[in-house]
Amino acid sequence: MTPTQTEQLRFALSQPRYARWPAPPVVPGSWRDLSGDLAFNTVVAICQWLEGERHIQNLAIDWSIDRVRMRALSCYEDAMLIELAGHAGFGRPGLINVIVHEEGMALLNGSSAIFHRLNEALPPSLETPAQRLDYLNLFMNWVHAEHGRFQPIGTEADLRARLRLEAAETLQPVPLSCFEESPAPENTGALAHYTGTVLYGDTLFRTVMALSPGGLVEMLDEEVLIADLPVREESLAGPMIITQI
Repeated sequence: MTPTQTEQLRFALSQPRYARWPAPPVVPGSWRDLSGDLAFNTVVAICQWLEGERHIQNLAIDWSIDRVRMRALSCYEDAMLIELAGHAGFGRPGLINVIVHEEGMALLNGSSAIFHRLNEALPPSLETPAQRLDYLNLFMNWVHAEHGRFQPIGTEADLRARLRLEAAETLQPVPLSCFEESPAPENTGALAHYTGTVLYGDTLFRTVMALSPGGLVEMLDEEVLIADLPVREESLAGPMIITQI
């Protein structure tokens, strides 16, 4: 980053465009907002690594980064998940996620290939139910298909956050369930199975997922619960998930 760009970043972090974060975290968890030098140094370190190792230039400037928060990832050893708020074209706000670990970083972009490469270099820690659930939420909230991510929706609050404002205010009871772990049948190669509700596009499903020791996630079964939900439009532009405010 040039001196002019670093000053531009420092100013943006001190004067975010919106009074609040533009959307809830892409991955649920216990998040901590960063400010001042800690926020600035975190973004600069990410940009320097991306420029040196991935030849990705000007992430902070091109995406108008103005907020930073972080949470621990129990599913990878000594790893943190960094979330950056920024803006795509025409001022559309969005979120970028970067996994930071001792050996490097991973800029998430909606592709499962990012996780496969990361898991080869840093095998996921999946020994406990909490670690496995952390990984499942990370993977499903970031791997995209034609109609978006496979977002676990366990509570009405989760669903309201994705609905258009007028629909959220009149939401009727919906059969939701957080992911529940069950033993995988023998000889399947899976660590565990998970049953819970997932939002994909504008449709709510009850799904059964399988998680393998190497971090492979597979959908075994699905049942449509509600279709054509009035969800807020969400799209993926490069590494940024853009959500309609």
